[in-house]
Amino acid sequence: GLEFMGIKVDLKKNEVRGLSANYFSDLVKKETGLSTIKYIQQRTLVIAKERIVTTGKSLSQISDEMDFLYPQHFTQWFRKMEGCTPNEYRNSIGQAANRLSI
Repeated sequence: GLEFMGIKVDLKKNEVRGLSANYFSDLVKKETGLSTIKYIQQRTLVIAKERIVTTGKSLSQISDEMDFLYPQHFTQWFRKMEGCTPNEYRNSIGQAANRLSI
């Protein structure tokens, strides 16, 4: 799940606990300067990148945890958002860590 200022957002049900969609949208815009969709996409990307780098889980497992219907959808979305595939991202972070430890 995703939270914004302690407010739980259920993306599967497309609902925000205890708030109207319009009020939540206005709140996100006021606090972040982003549209609700942009904010959710950016937060989802941050969570996905963290899981890719820190968990060692397969991309299939991560895509499932992130509520993507298919791993391919996750890969396509990630590439659109980040400019590389999740595997490319994982490999680039690993290579950067190796360079730092030398």
